Order: sequence, then structure tokens, then C-alpha cells
Amino acid sequence: MIRSIENALFNHYQTSTGCGCPPAFVPQPYQWVQLRDPISTYSFDQAYLLCEVTSGEWIAWVPNYGEARLRREQLLQATD
Repeated sequence: MIRSIENALFNHYQTSTGCGCPPAFVPQPYQWVQLRDPISTYSFDQAYLLCEVTSGEWIAWVPNYGEARLRREQLLQATD
């Protein structure tokens, strides 16, 4: 029962935001995150968030790429 409620809430969130990411994920500074797609052919598919510059835009460091400005929809989830 609880799982079906969680699935319904998750599906509603995906539909209403178009994000495709779990509602519990809130980007934070100094956090590694999984990227939806690598920025370049040779860059990693993870980024280290440095700071939020505007609502939904982050400055991050991406291994094998360097500093990048990322939009919230490019971030999938936090990684450990």
C-alpha cells in the first residue's frame, strides 16, 4: 500500500515538473551528483556542486572537463 502511494507521488512529481528525478533529491553545495548526460565525450557523468548561482543553476566541477554551469534538470541524484 505504501509503495503504491510512493509510486503515485513520484509519477505525479515527474509529470508536473518534467524533471524525472525523485522528489526527495535537493541539490546541495559540496555534493557529488549524477548527471543525466556527460557534458562532453571524455568528461565524467558526475559533478561536484560548488554553489547555486541562480534558482536552479549551479556552478560545478566535472572531472575531465573542469568548471561548468549546470541546470537543475541536468542533475539526476546525489552520489556517495
